[in-house]
Amino acid sequence: MIGLDTNVLVRYIAQDDAKQSARATTLINSLSSENPGFITLVALVELVWVMKSCYNATKEEIVAILETLMRTQELVVENAETAIRALTVFSGSKADFSDCLIERSAQKAGCEYTVTFDGNAVKAAGMRAVDAILQAQPENKYRAAKPRSNKMTQAIKPDELKKRIDDSGIGYKVTITRPPAGQLIWDHNWTIGPVTAAHGPKLVADMADQYREIHKKFDFNVDWS
Repeated sequence: MIGLDTNVLVRYIAQDDAKQSARATTLINSLSSENPGFITLVALVELVWVMKSCYNATKEEIVAILETLMRTQELVVENAETAIRALTVFSGSKADFSDCLIERSAQKAGCEYTVTFDGNAVKAAGMRAVDAILQAQPENKYRAAKPRSNKMTQAIKPDELKKRIDDSGIGYKVTITRPPAGQLIWDHNWTIGPVTAAHGPKLVADMADQYREIHKKFDFNVDWS
């Protein structure tokens, strides 16, 4: 079994590129029930979008394409039963195929329902509106989220600061001095784990800013190893 990318399916279906369409056709015609082609759900969603957006395919044409792919013995569709159920909803409603697939996939996974902010998905794909779910909850279970403050309410002790920074997986050195003489108050080195460059430096930089705000009489420095 071999996987088929969306562009191979598009070239095979559209037959609009002399070279690539011919190669895609040769490849797909070489498939068999013993050595089939595998189509992921992501590829199906992309295929629908490309055929509609780039080739102006009608809904009836898209449904026919999907039905053909799902019925072809030489092709295996990921979670075929779910895909067929999604196609059934799609063909009989005004829902987007992607929404139908999301809702049916969640149902297959055992979800009670799928929530969304998309009104059309609520009306046509069987999802439920977020606000409707929240309003239906008992008052003691639902509270409007309050903005979280970036200000710390109390000083961070050095050991606590070390623990929080340790969790980021960074190698660093922290030095706290008392100006203007530069008297050393606290100094420590840590080298830990692989550097998580995407999150660690920002985490420590934010903590340093908070520490400076609280302890304005100290100089707080972080040096990366």
